[in-house]
Amino acid sequence: MKKIVCLVVLLCLVFTACSSDSEEDYIYKVRYRDLSSLAIYAGEAAGPVNVQYNNLKRTELARHYFAGLYNHLLHDSLSIQFNGDLITYQYPESRSRRKIVSKYAYRNDSLFAIKTDGTYLFAAMGNNRDSLYRRLSLVMYPYVVAPDVYRDTVVISDQPFDYKKDMASLPLTKYTSLDDLKADGDTIVWCNVKYLFQ
Repeated sequence: MKKIVCLVVLLCLVFTACSSDSEEDYIYKVRYRDLSSLAIYAGEAAGPVNVQYNNLKRTELARHYFAGLYNHLLHDSLSIQFNGDLITYQYPESRSRRKIVSKYAYRNDSLFAIKTDGTYLFAAMGNNRDSLYRRLSLVMYPYVVAPDVYRDTVVISDQPFDYKKDMASLPLTKYTSLDDLKADGDTIVWCNVKYLFQ
């Protein structure tokens, strides 16, 4: 009986040693979406009003205002695994899934896989494994179709939207600043979505 107990204890120790929680074995995937920058402004005669909403409705509001262009699963097929000075990076390309095992580098607050030809393949924003994310900016605003005819449209970018600097540069926009929202029904909505790797 003592031999069986000793054998069981020995096997438990072997399995525990083999299944360490090493950082090398961990696969980083998009596991959280940050919609905290969602902003909704409505027009009034006195000037724009920041629309207050229940924070639990952020996802619902993003889906509503961005007409199906907000996709919470957008970067779910990406994965990054570190192994010493190499990463295994899996990403979609066209209709297939690609996998690259290569050296990596952090440049300009971004993580890149270094391809065999020496070119850099963007993997994620961030300057260490604990701060990796991807970004998508969405802006819904009235688009000028004809004089005094407007249609809501959505612009998507991987650059963050800053309403103070970027509003006037929106294509065929009715507004050049928030101060232009003066009529009932005037609305602009934006969100700099962060897809966080964990």
